[in-house]
Amino acid sequence: MSRIGVSDRGKGVAVDLNGNVFVVGSSYYRTMDNRDFLLLKYDADGDLRWSGTHDTGNEGDKAVGIALDNDGNPVIIGHSHDSETDSDRGLLVRYGKTTDP
Repeated sequence: MSRIGVSDRGKGVAVDLNGNVFVVGSSYYRTMDNRDFLLLKYDADGDLRWSGTHDTGNEGDKAVGIALDNDGNPVIIGHSHDSETDSDRGLLVRYGKTTDP
């Protein structure tokens, strides 16, 4: 897996009909004490084609699973932790045709 933050962790993988591999997890940034959703896309040859993070503004955003919709777009499930209220909430992030990857 390609390194984006200080500590990256994969939690789920999906492969589309073209052999592209999507990996989700979380990326930790020590300088900001922050963890974000992480999505990586590799082509069928294993080359990294796209990487990105999703930040809700809370300290603990974690992706824990991925599925591909009927059009091959990634749909990511996870959760976010707010340390101020000490609460968690579920998150669903859907990428579409106008959004990378």
